[in-house]
Amino acid sequence: MHFALILATLVVGAMAATLETPFEKNLQKEVKALNLDPVSLPDVEFQVNGNPVKLTQGKVEGLSNVVRPSGRCFKRDAKVLCHVSFSGLKITYKAQVEETFDVEVSTVHSLLEVLLVETQDGKTKLSNVRVTALHQYVKKPVEFGGDREQTVLFDDLLKEKLVEVLKTITLTGPFKQALEKAFAVEPFPTKVANVSFDVVA
Repeated sequence: MHFALILATLVVGAMAATLETPFEKNLQKEVKALNLDPVSLPDVEFQVNGNPVKLTQGKVEGLSNVVRPSGRCFKRDAKVLCHVSFSGLKITYKAQVEETFDVEVSTVHSLLEVLLVETQDGKTKLSNVRVTALHQYVKKPVEFGGDREQTVLFDDLLKEKLVEVLKTITLTGPFKQALEKAFAVEPFPTKVANVSFDVVA
């Protein structure tokens, strides 16, 4: 049996206090065990109107405390569609052009489609994952090169590079391992024993 799970990444300013589900606790444990908060990012290089830009000392913060199920799941034939929200995921870099300055980016809205299968013992196995949407908000720098056109170009090129970096981390890196381990101890979402995901019949 297969079903698709959508992981939704949404940055919001405040979040209502909720009880942690078993899925949240298990994923937090795996993220911490793999030392993924913060997790280092590779250096990034690109050019803005012929000016080379190098981003170093990159990291993502928040994976140990931002992941949680959101809303209800719906059956789609033999599949079930669910959502998991991320709130407050932050990406930072040191940028080097003519001078060094801070770069800070927040994920605004992102979707991972995760295909899960039921194991023989009624648990959950991660079969496949792909990024279906990834949007970002550049908080720093507010301005690049003292020119609005260059600032817009810098933001666009930065986001484009970070999409590549984040896809690699999500699809092939240790965070995927954390997801696999967290789901491995989770009863399949259609099972009565699963209290993390609410599946609508």
